[in-house]
Amino acid sequence: MAGSRRLRLAVALLGMVAALAACGPLGAGSEPGGPAVLYVGWDADDRLQLYRTAPDGGEARKLTSAPLGVRDYAVSPGGDAIVYSASREDGGSDLWRVAPDGRENALLLACPEMSCDGAVWAPDGQRLVYTRRPVDAESESGPRLYWLAWPGAATQPVFAGDEQMGLLPRFSANGDWLTFVRPGALPSVLAYPLDGGEPVELPGDVVAPVVWHPFDLSFLSSVVLYEGESAYTHLFAVQVETQAIEDVSGVAETEDTGAAWSPDGEWIAFTRKVARAPVGKQVWLMREDGSELHPLTSDPESNFSNLSWSADGELLLVQRFAMAGGGRPEVWLLEVESGALSLVAQPGSAPSWLP
Repeated sequence: MAGSRRLRLAVALLGMVAALAACGPLGAGSEPGGPAVLYVGWDADDRLQLYRTAPDGGEARKLTSAPLGVRDYAVSPGGDAIVYSASREDGGSDLWRVAPDGRENALLLACPEMSCDGAVWAPDGQRLVYTRRPVDAESESGPRLYWLAWPGAATQPVFAGDEQMGLLPRFSANGDWLTFVRPGALPSVLAYPLDGGEPVELPGDVVAPVVWHPFDLSFLSSVVLYEGESAYTHLFAVQVETQAIEDVSGVAETEDTGAAWSPDGEWIAFTRKVARAPVGKQVWLMREDGSELHPLTSDPESNFSNLSWSADGELLLVQRFAMAGGGRPEVWLLEVESGALSLVAQPGSAPSWLP
């Protein structure tokens, strides 16, 4: 980048939280023959739990009763299982499993003296990758990635030896590549071909997972551009095999984060805030090349995040937070064509679709 600009990869750390407890047969929160919405809410003891509801915001069903709450969750590609991390009293966490109807709640993997979280499914639904790190803050051992077999619990390191640290893994759509963040003084994104080929390294200050294209070997990342004392966050498209990087934001003074591909790969939904403006991030839409850029929301008093497309590409689940009042976030449904918003859950956060 010319002049005093220098690239550094960066994205907002995505935090998702969930868990589960046996709850009996389907009832509230289900919609026979259609998708459901999963989200994280607060129980009577102010613990974070996983809830299920219908997209029209019907009665919610609590799927978890974790005594210390949950940290994150991941839905299998077929929507028939949920893996989540549940906190322990020593500050660590274990991995648990549950069926989407609230049954079969069981410990999947105990992690004594460790925190096991951040699980992601391989596209074939046969295994997961999760992050394992010591509870002891003074330990010199950093976070490392592990395989986890499904439906069993056989586990082993993704990389042999102790040299390769990693967190926030993500699979390419075809399952042939695994990206993750390598922590350190200057964290970087690494993309590994799982057939044993040469990895691709993209240096930068990365603190969140990349967002893979639904078909191609490319992904999106939010990149901080520095110019003098100013800093702007742009969306960059990265081609893995060629390592080509292209700025697709198209506007100089902006903060663009939270990208999500439409299911057909034709559109990118993301959140945008004009740099230094005292307003919340809004939902925007554009083509992969940055064309047809336009806003879907225009509520300066609200901050939007955690975007999730419906399978038909007509709706977006969004997390909405009122910037005034000190309340808790809510889950809303956003119609892509009209921009109409409808309430799904209040309070609620980290929404996703359950097929």
